[in-house]
Amino acid sequence: PPSDTNIQMNVYEVNAHSSEVKSGVTTPISCEIRGITNKVTVEWLRQSGTVIKVHSDYVIQPGNINKDEQRQTETLVVKESAVNQDKTYTCRVKSGQFPESPNSNTDVQLNVYKVTAHRADVMSGTDATVSCVISGITSQVKVEWLGKTGIIASDTVYTPSPGNFN
Repeated sequence: PPSDTNIQMNVYEVNAHSSEVKSGVTTPISCEIRGITNKVTVEWLRQSGTVIKVHSDYVIQPGNINKDEQRQTETLVVKESAVNQDKTYTCRVKSGQFPESPNSNTDVQLNVYKVTAHRADVMSGTDATVSCVISGITSQVKVEWLGKTGIIASDTVYTPSPGNFN
C-alpha cells in the first residue's frame, strides 16, 4: 500500500540591491535573507568567482539571525581603494541546517561613477561659470550645488542649470 512521507523544506528569499556610488567612496552592500529559522552561512564572491576573505579592500560584517523576524542580513563593506570601476559581487547563501542543500547565488552590481569639477580662478565681482562632469552613470541623476549655507537655488546671484545626459 502507498505511504506518505513528509519532507521538511525551508523556503527563503534573498534580497540584495545594486547601487551607484561615487568612485573612491567606501560602500556597504548587503544581502538580506528572509524566511529562515536557523542561521545560514554567507560568502561574498568577487566577479571572478573567488571567495572574498580578509583583505585590505574589504570588511565582512557577519549578521546574526533575528528569529522573530526570520531574517539575517550580511554586509560586505567595499573600501574606497576597491571602488574604482563597475563590479559585480555575489552573495552566496549556504544552508546552516541542511548542508546538502544547493547554494543560492545573488548578484549585486556596484555601478561606479566619477565626478570631475572644473576649477578656475575668478576675479572678485565678475561672473563665473562652474561646471562638473559626471561619467559612468547609467541613468540621469539630480545634481545639487552646495554653498556655505546649503543648497544653492536660483536667485539674483546664482543660476544653476541642468546638464545633459548622453
